[in-house]
Amino acid sequence: MPRLSFYCLVLTDGAAPNPTLPGSEFGVRPLAGIPCPCADDELFGPHAESFTRAAQAARAAYLFHGSRSARHEVGGFLGAAHEALAVAVDGVAAFCLDVLRLWPFPSKDAIDLPTDPLPEDVFALGFTERGPGSFRALTYGLSKLGQREITFDFTGRGLADEAKYLCSHLADYVMSQTRRVDHRQSMSFGFDRLEFRAAEGEAGGPLRGWHAPYVQRALPEELFPGVGLLEARCFEPLSDKLASDVTLALERSLEQRRLLDELGLEGEAPHQGTMVRSCACAGGPDGLVGWREEPDTIRHSGWSFLCGRSPHPAEEVGTVPLGALAHRLPQIVRYLALPAGCRVTWRGGEAVVDAGRLMDEEEEESGL
Repeated sequence: MPRLSFYCLVLTDGAAPNPTLPGSEFGVRPLAGIPCPCADDELFGPHAESFTRAAQAARAAYLFHGSRSARHEVGGFLGAAHEALAVAVDGVAAFCLDVLRLWPFPSKDAIDLPTDPLPEDVFALGFTERGPGSFRALTYGLSKLGQREITFDFTGRGLADEAKYLCSHLADYVMSQTRRVDHRQSMSFGFDRLEFRAAEGEAGGPLRGWHAPYVQRALPEELFPGVGLLEARCFEPLSDKLASDVTLALERSLEQRRLLDELGLEGEAPHQGTMVRSCACAGGPDGLVGWREEPDTIRHSGWSFLCGRSPHPAEEVGTVPLGALAHRLPQIVRYLALPAGCRVTWRGGEAVVDAGRLMDEEEEESGL
């Protein structure tokens, strides 16, 4: 069973952090040496350079740590860890580092750590350029959840924010479940399906070596044996064939989210394996109209795509997998994240979105 864990390096001028309460799951231990970042060590956040200087000037190092079974609620554990850390460094002049996230901050800022953290509060995301416009993303901090860190390749500098959104999607899944994504498992990401493979292959372990060198230097092996690394790729729609990276999945997701932002709406694309109502003539000479309703079952996308004939004979309308229809009518993919209540009409190759009722409701709720 994976475990939730939190490790924070505390560097001081010699003063010790305040002791934790007796019986607490969190403790503080002195370290024999001060783990100073090297030039090749990557740290994140606005205080990265300040932490490096603080490590060089520090006279003592302590490790605040704690763990809990992953059966427990994630947010509650991390919130409790942040609160306990704030007590431990209260009144102590120090510099802290959330070790697994590689995120440094002054000890006075510990009081501001979230007690109900969001998925994006859990991890940092680093990028390595592998070629012109080609990048590899790597998470730092998912291991706090007992989840292997994630890495994946993509092409296109403009997809960096969408790459972070993908990682937030996975973190949100882990934070809301008692299960963790592991070797050879798959999960949906909007319309697409991702598969994860252990970086070490079928052998399994050793796991510690896949973590950042600074994490390995700062954390004793008996406290953190490591959880390892997963490499993510996306499947081609309605296929068991894996693409070489996740570029297409990120591009589809970005296109859908940009449309939602333009319209001021919130939504999520249904998975390609869900069902959609359609007629065989949709997208032909009689045009194409799509609308989304609240689905009756989790197997249905809520979408219907028919030709422009009205009324359309009911016997000519059936259900097909969304991915199969998207293969035949690729122009629908950009609009799949629109929420229930929206309608899209294609006229002369141009799509017109009718979200009037939803936008009226948004204005009423905001008092406009």
